[in-house]
Amino acid sequence: MFKKDIERLNSEVKRALIGEEANHVLLAKKILDIHRKFSSLLGNFDVEPDYYLKLGKELASHDNTPESKYILAQIYLEEGDIEGAENAMAEIWKLERKYALFYGEVLVQAGKWGRAMEIYHSILEENKDDLEVWKLLADALYHSGNYEDAERAYLRVLQGNRDDAEAWYRRGLCLKKMDKWGGALQSFQTAVRKDPMLKDAYEEMLSILLEREMYSRAMETLKKMKEVGFDVDERIEELRGRMS
Repeated sequence: MFKKDIERLNSEVKRALIGEEANHVLLAKKILDIHRKFSSLLGNFDVEPDYYLKLGKELASHDNTPESKYILAQIYLEEGDIEGAENAMAEIWKLERKYALFYGEVLVQAGKWGRAMEIYHSILEENKDDLEVWKLLADALYHSGNYEDAERAYLRVLQGNRDDAEAWYRRGLCLKKMDKWGGALQSFQTAVRKDPMLKDAYEEMLSILLEREMYSRAMETLKKMKEVGFDVDERIEELRGRMS
């Protein structure tokens, strides 16, 4: 399957590069997809890991359309060139929601939290019920250290979807940062009820309970982790020793 995909793509690219009529943006998309799926395998075919990224960049640069710039920005980000990705998106992000979301992602990776939040607020002005954007905004607020506003933003997500375990977990992180450990515990507990495999939420619960020497509740948490399949036998025995 992989070999046939590569051969077909190489044939299409060759025709495009020698001037035959071709959809350069579509080819660049295909190339980016091949890279994301198979970059770890390229060495087996004596192909450099970034070969297709370079090829995709050349094809995406052929056109000067918003979509070509969007693909180009994605290639820059794959290469680790955050500044290149940011520059490519700066003029087009207002045109489509997907462009704005990606621009926000680029800005977050650049550590430009304030600018990313401006982007998210601009999307919410168009649709105040966009839960995906509320969560992205909450993440940006959290990572910028604005825990109180981040907690409120996660609550906004939960108003629209009470079953979002990740939002319950992240809200708990905000409360923990604000030393509201009681509320944090409740939020982490809700998270694992919604998703019993959310290991990070269990770990945060244990961190709070052990720090406050609430060993019985910590033991209950470890047993629940064991029930759902986590390997915690040694930790249970260690806690039993502390309790005795």
